[in-house]
Amino acid sequence: MFRRINLTLILLICLTGTLPSTAFSAVWNVNAQWDEAAEQRYSQWVEANFDAEFFYRDTPYENIATDCADAAYGMRMVFAFENRLPFAIRQPGDASRLITQASTQFDHLPAGLPRFRAFLNWVMAITNTATLVHDTYPVRIDRKQIRPGIIYLTWRTHAMQIVSVTPSGVIRYLESTAPRAVRPMRAILGFPHQVPADPRAARHGDGFRRFKTPQDYGKPEQTLAGYGSEQFERAREFQRESLPYYDWVQLQLATEPESLADRARRSVFAVCELTYDRASAIEETQDLLRDLRRQGRRCLSPAERDEHSTPTRDRLLLASFQYLERLTHHEDWPSLKSRHRSFIDLILGAARDDDSDNASAHSRAAFRQWCDVGELDGGPGRSMDLVEVFQLLRDQRMSANPHASSLERWGIPSATAAAGSRCP
Repeated sequence: MFRRINLTLILLICLTGTLPSTAFSAVWNVNAQWDEAAEQRYSQWVEANFDAEFFYRDTPYENIATDCADAAYGMRMVFAFENRLPFAIRQPGDASRLITQASTQFDHLPAGLPRFRAFLNWVMAITNTATLVHDTYPVRIDRKQIRPGIIYLTWRTHAMQIVSVTPSGVIRYLESTAPRAVRPMRAILGFPHQVPADPRAARHGDGFRRFKTPQDYGKPEQTLAGYGSEQFERAREFQRESLPYYDWVQLQLATEPESLADRARRSVFAVCELTYDRASAIEETQDLLRDLRRQGRRCLSPAERDEHSTPTRDRLLLASFQYLERLTHHEDWPSLKSRHRSFIDLILGAARDDDSDNASAHSRAAFRQWCDVGELDGGPGRSMDLVEVFQLLRDQRMSANPHASSLERWGIPSATAAAGSRCP
């Protein structure tokens, strides 16, 4: 009898390739399939449920560490788990194999949430922005495709999750960051700072992208639902200049015009965000230089220097300040009553007069409290508001050289030469 049972078991394994479900169990069982209706439900779920604290607290998925790619994968995985849909990604380093919800790696854990959380953490640990290139594909830039659940991928460096699109065509998105940590995601209203068609990227390897379904693997991307390459063609047409490119994107997505007050608010917030982004880049470079000097190397390699210099970032920041000037030429600007209009007038008025004292001390103090780059790691080490940032940037006093000191990066003369000033 014992032998007969074992022979039956062996036969079952040979025929099915698996042991009975009582011995090996999937992360979750599937009872539905991805189709356009499921994708629509996914978009609705992201908009209604996926918020900045989704992996942080007050959900079944709280206290899960994320970086930017983790948040993207996690968003898709949770919906698939909750709705018993299949999930698949390409196994990192092996294009011939997929990782799916049928994995039995965690069957020693209780079924349901404990097993899923272990699988989720494992997938997050082995994936990154480079793997996202293979698990997503580019889509058309229209209202049907640019919707909650779509991600924006910067070539091998960053990913953001679209959570809604306003009637005026402005994107709301969430982003986490490296290193992996339990943290709230950052919510932003606007557009990515980067533009698709990065010359370093493999063909169509960045930009606005949609997750593949399990049945999509092995098919030409051009045949997949919603596929489109116009975003890359238009990016090259605009010479990858951010402001005109995203004006075009907004026009494709808008169902109604954006009010002048909303545009003023969004534009001044964008200038602040870009200034903070510059500070983060400088801090990252300073950390790298400190690490290298502990190892006995003073200078960045040519490739490191290229990666950590900021001329492109600085041009975009200057263009964003100049965009504020364009807003003031709108016929309704004189009658606009808003806090952000006063911020813009303060920035441009002081810059035109080359006299920051022309604004009242009270106004400057209130403005500085709202956006003070001096508060940040990577900042100039003293208070600096956007009025001063614009003046220093416009006068070409800021340095894009990654070997310069933090003070010199922000256009402040340094009493002593930077440790790396002799570097090329």
